[in-house]
Amino acid sequence: MRRHNPVRTERLKCLMLQIIRERRALLNSLESDTVETTKVDDKATGESFAFRKRKGQYVDFLDVLIQTKDQDEVGLTDKDVVDEVQTFFLAGQDTVSNGLSWFMYQISKHPELSTEMPGRD
Repeated sequence: MRRHNPVRTERLKCLMLQIIRERRALLNSLESDTVETTKVDDKATGESFAFRKRKGQYVDFLDVLIQTKDQDEVGLTDKDVVDEVQTFFLAGQDTVSNGLSWFMYQISKHPELSTEMPGRD
């Protein structure tokens, strides 16, 4: 298992901040003829949200975080966006880890299933 490396963590945060600032600047500088607005409906709350995107491009997770505003029209800070990205990334790793552990446990309990797996001779 890897040990925590504070220097690597700090470099990664700096890189993420740089990417967030560049994307924020890009979204703010888009000309009206290169921008589309995509409307997203939140089925849980019944609210709708509009996100700017470059024509022909998808609205990605980072764009959503950068453009999200609360009821007072205050957006997330760059640090807030970094924190959300890290949470999302770590939650994904945890989910994959749990899924793989469950899969390996089931194969160990039922070895006859491993012969039916694709790619096995």
